[in-house]
Amino acid sequence: MSKATIPKSYKRMTKVSQLFGVVTATAMTNYNGIHDEKICDSLKKEKMFAQYSGQDFCGLVWFDKRKKKYFCEVHCYHSHVDTKEADTPEELMEEVSEKYGYE
Repeated sequence: MSKATIPKSYKRMTKVSQLFGVVTATAMTNYNGIHDEKICDSLKKEKMFAQYSGQDFCGLVWFDKRKKKYFCEVHCYHSHVDTKEADTPEELMEEVSEKYGYE
């Protein structure tokens, strides 16, 4: 497991849901296999993290400007189990899904 975790200076990117109130913005999801380009681009500009949801995991995604890579802190059953990194959101989704499932 990678030791990388979300830097303490990064803040949660939020959005307002009519149903649930303020929630963490979703950068990518395995529900339809796509990423939100606007949110992923925002992660490159701001010190923020967003959610990546899958059926058997929940990921927290951020962009490291120094390393020029996207990272995903993968959680299963409320425990940090791994951190993956990739150059693009698509590659990051592939890295995480390959190990933790495509659903």
